[in-house]
This record gives sequence, structure tokens and C-alpha cells, in this order.
Amino acid sequence: MTVVARCIKTMAFKLGGNMNEQRIREIANQCSDFAEQIPFFRGIENGLTWEATIQKARDLKFTELVIRECMTICDEIRADYFKHRKAADDFTDKNIYAEGEAASDIIKYKMKKHFGVEE
Repeated sequence: MTVVARCIKTMAFKLGGNMNEQRIREIANQCSDFAEQIPFFRGIENGLTWEATIQKARDLKFTELVIRECMTICDEIRADYFKHRKAADDFTDKNIYAEGEAASDIIKYKMKKHFGVEE
């Protein structure tokens, strides 16, 4: 199994196979609160009704927050690899843990760029 595959497997494990239902509700509520700040308007603006604008804002915020959550998990995994690398005595083990750190950084970077999420 490659280091990247191990990182992805660890991320899936940390998410419990899928995201915790309660956490998804919390994120959805944050998105609703965010979207409800958009002032009401009649008619169409930017090709969307007010209701469609609210839904779009809610969906975009939900995506952003889920990706941020995944990026945080990448940071946690990287920290675990770093801790193990520092504790390792064997040079080969240190290299394996360093590859894990790099893989965590790469996954985080790719998510960030693919979804356009800023830190």
C-alpha cells in the first residue's frame, strides 16, 4: 500500500468511515446561518431568485466547511507522522514517516486547489 493510500485510509478511519451525522448537522446549521444573512430581494439578481441565491450560498458554504474539516484531518495525520518520525530510531522508519508527512501535505494541497478553499 502506498503512503498516499495509507493517508487516505487513515482519513477515512478518522471520519469513522463517513462523517459523523451530528457533525454534518452542525455544519449544515452553520451554512443556513450564513445564507440567511443575505438580504431579501424581489425578482432576479445575477440570474437567480432570492431563494436560489440562498440555496447556492448554503451549498457552497457546506462544501467549503466539509473540505476545511478534511484539511484539518490532514493536519492531524501529518502531526501524527511527525511525532512518530521524531521518535523513530531507524533511518528507514524516519523516511517512511517523512513520506507520510509529505503525502498528508499533498492531499491537503490538492483538496485546497481542487475546491478553491483558502486556509
